[in-house]
Amino acid sequence: MQSADLAFLKSTYLYQPGRDKPLSGSALRWAAPVRELLATGYSFLPLQYSNGHLFRGLATGIRNTLACEYFDHCPGNDETNRAERAMGIYFLTHEISDAIAASALHVSNRDNAMLVIKADYFNRLLRLYQAAVLAIGDAGFVFRYPFVTGPIGLDDIDYIVTSSAAAREFTLPEKLRDKHIPLAGGSRQELEHDIRVKFEQMGITPASPVASNHYPRL
Repeated sequence: MQSADLAFLKSTYLYQPGRDKPLSGSALRWAAPVRELLATGYSFLPLQYSNGHLFRGLATGIRNTLACEYFDHCPGNDETNRAERAMGIYFLTHEISDAIAASALHVSNRDNAMLVIKADYFNRLLRLYQAAVLAIGDAGFVFRYPFVTGPIGLDDIDYIVTSSAAAREFTLPEKLRDKHIPLAGGSRQELEHDIRVKFEQMGITPASPVASNHYPRL
């Protein structure tokens, strides 16, 4: 991890590292971002996910992403997006409401989306030492932040949810057209209701965290 990235993380509210000087030579089998997070004092939870789906909300940058054949970091300037880029990881969630909040699909943005990804994608990368669940504490609670350590390919997603307005703004690559779920929008509550109804109709169910003995540790 570059010093500029560590300096930014120290300035955040949620994502501050646990130590000022990184350790060296720890957890060598894990992908570089995981090793670097461990070395700077971040903690991980012994979890993987049950059958079902995980989600990723992207508040901007979809048009550029689609031209690249993979979903890279969101270029947004909020703390979570900036921390994700500083860490070199890509957050997922099993909570539909969290993905909706991250995607901002309920506001008038035509360059955003929500990805729907099988939990087995995360579990497979976990077995390959390329994914993990970061533990983030806030106000006495510890929250789960599952992530992968590389961009998500178009072939790795099951579905992409966009607003109907966004669907009129850009052309999806052919391999995504049968995976596209356009929704009209409305308030956040209305959108979440519509997404949950649509997902139930399509058999899309959120995965649940389950115990695993395979996780990063010193």
